Amino acid sequence: MAAGDLHNNIKVTPAIDPASPATTGTITGDNVVDREFHPDLEYVISAGAQTAGTLTVTPVVMHGTVSGTLTSAPDTALFNTEASAALDGTAGADSVSKIGYKGANRFVRLDLIVANAATGIYSAVAIQSGGRKRPDA
Repeated sequence: MAAGDLHNNIKVTPAIDPASPATTGTITGDNVVDREFHPDLEYVISAGAQTAGTLTVTPVVMHGTVSGTLTSAPDTALFNTEASAALDGTAGADSVSKIGYKGANRFVRLDLIVANAATGIYSAVAIQSGGRKRPDA
């Protein structure tokens, strides 16, 4: 492995499949991330086409020691805050945001809280690194 070899040193998992919420509410994450072998975790949230300048999409990071019992992570367990990682309609299409997890819990999931939605497509991926072995090994 060459120095600076990002390609072979990360694991990427879909966190939220592309979704188009028609109303306000929660988009629940599709996958719970297990940090056991790749503890460094960053979520990248992406917005596709948006038509409402008043909408907001706020990430909520859930964590826990058991994959089926997750609670909202406090800001002290995050890189960035959920509020500052929020996307809004004024940012427009193709905007991205990120929020990282630095807490001690093994299992983490990302949800999105949508307010004032009209149209738009949102998705997120989990990027993990710091593995004890290569992600594809």
